[in-house]
Amino acid sequence: MRLSQLKAPSLSVRMSLWLWLLAEISIIYLITNQIIWVVIVFFMGPLIAIGALSIVSGFIINPIKLNLKSFLMMWFGEWLSFMVLFRGLQLLPKRCHIKSNEVAHRHVIFVHGFFCNAGMWAPLARKCERLQFSTSFVEMTQLTGSLEMLADELQVEVKRLKDKHPNTEVSVVAFSMGGLAARACLLRFEHIPFRLITVHSPHKGTHLAWFFALLGAKNAQQMVPGSKWLTQLESKDAARGYPFNVLWSKHDTIVMPAKLADYGLSKDEEEGKGHLFAAIDSECHQIIVETLLTGSTY
Repeated sequence: MRLSQLKAPSLSVRMSLWLWLLAEISIIYLITNQIIWVVIVFFMGPLIAIGALSIVSGFIINPIKLNLKSFLMMWFGEWLSFMVLFRGLQLLPKRCHIKSNEVAHRHVIFVHGFFCNAGMWAPLARKCERLQFSTSFVEMTQLTGSLEMLADELQVEVKRLKDKHPNTEVSVVAFSMGGLAARACLLRFEHIPFRLITVHSPHKGTHLAWFFALLGAKNAQQMVPGSKWLTQLESKDAARGYPFNVLWSKHDTIVMPAKLADYGLSKDEEEGKGHLFAAIDSECHQIIVETLLTGSTY
């Protein structure tokens, strides 16, 4: 059977996260019959898993090795980001992250990554709104759906804004997998419709995608290095030549090896920062905001 023929069940990210959390709590409690073990696993499970990914990224797979202090800071930052997102913000309904439907002169559309939703960008959205940007979010309706589905959602939102507010300057901030979908969406327009900033995106794929690809996730299959979808996207990029901004980390804990996130365009490089940390990292947010305000490339 071909990789592309494997299919996973279709659930929304939010529903999947709730089912995961409830299953985790129920199983641990049934096994131990003690609340204390539920609490321990709730906090320590992610800490151990993220620690393993941080060790691979910080000491094994990437050429620049971290010292102990940098490694511990990256590990803690990734764990804290996971807890904020997967145990908090991303469990909330999308409407909780939308503060206003008004559209300002400058508007930012936020696009999430794999196993993420609008909650991923909620902290940065609040920062942008304080600077007089209006904001909106696009979400993938199926956890394992094709990247084209996320590109469709973004295209609809861009057209909505352009039709109703033709003078609005639109920017798209896309995280991880969302950066690939945003690139695909960008190529659908004859003229550049928005400024694009990708953050920790696997522009050349990631080998961690193999795990979910073998489970039948269509979007993961498309993110496997050398996949047909990535090859076609890169060839179209080369033909159209649309510029976009790239922010990547040399110690990404999901894009492995991290160099697969380096697309060779206008960019900013980080060291000692994991994948999820972009959601709460004030330095990362400042770089993005400065680019949005100036309109310049990295």
